[in-house]
Amino acid sequence: MKNIIKFLLIGLSLSAVNIYALAQGNEDGTLSQQKISKIIHKTIDALEHHYLFPEKARLATKVLTYHLLSGEFYQTSQPAELAEKLRVLLRQSTGDNYFDVIEHNSRLAIDQQTNKEQSNGLQFRTLQAEILSGNIGYLKFERYYSLGVAKRDVDNAFHYLSDVQAMIIDLRTVDRGALPLAQYLSSFFVEPGTNLSDIAYQQQTKMTPLLAIEHNDYARFRQNFPVYILNSAFVAGAWEFFSYTLKHFDKAVIVGEQTIGFGYLTKPIKVSEYFTISMPCALTQHPVTHANWEQFGVTPDFNVDAGASFDVAYKLAKSYLNQD
Repeated sequence: MKNIIKFLLIGLSLSAVNIYALAQGNEDGTLSQQKISKIIHKTIDALEHHYLFPEKARLATKVLTYHLLSGEFYQTSQPAELAEKLRVLLRQSTGDNYFDVIEHNSRLAIDQQTNKEQSNGLQFRTLQAEILSGNIGYLKFERYYSLGVAKRDVDNAFHYLSDVQAMIIDLRTVDRGALPLAQYLSSFFVEPGTNLSDIAYQQQTKMTPLLAIEHNDYARFRQNFPVYILNSAFVAGAWEFFSYTLKHFDKAVIVGEQTIGFGYLTKPIKVSEYFTISMPCALTQHPVTHANWEQFGVTPDFNVDAGASFDVAYKLAKSYLNQD
């Protein structure tokens, strides 16, 4: 069932991308041969310098080079057709279904509205924060945002929730995540300088530690503070990192469904003005488990349907605080 969900997610992600905005080499929106050549060469460069698996990168480079020199890439001038061909070749040559084609602004667009106060909390541009009955904080993330885009909202949300007695963090409808944002969030709940994970990048002979960041004025969140993370079967990547990290430091209780199991961290690499190619760039290893969630996902402490997870977590929080 998990494999079916995984491939459905990949398919849905690809179908949502508007490939037609890929590039404009000519006035009619088609691609010139010069533009196509530039895209392929930038893709090859990205494979050689960023793709996690060097041997597979060399195989993909040979395939792309052959299709470029033989003129097969020039048989189409349509952006959508080129993008589909490139996606298929990358996946076939590497056997890696983590490759994706992403329109630059489809998931990074920012709602320009200002933060709005609501009767039950604050609605920020990138997240929702609320104080529930019983002085229990509720923080909900949706869509995709980088740390650069979300940092101010995260800081404001944690300031707003600074006096709560417990916190529920809702990840059930998140989009793909960014590791720096997951690192930043994890750091609210562990001591500064804690090794959150050992990370291996391409061609590294040893792991690089990813350390917790200093957050001033939030020491109480690091001292036996009750945190409940809501997951669904579609939570993936860096958001799995966040859940897995806090779970295995005994800093959070996971409620909901087992996550999808995308254990490789991906990076979007710009290969043209209009699109990026997302590829695995790093492998993580938790300092406690000496493993990660690849293929298996993050196992919940309370395995319930995602739709029921909020009620379960809220009840757990109230019980912990003796508010039953």
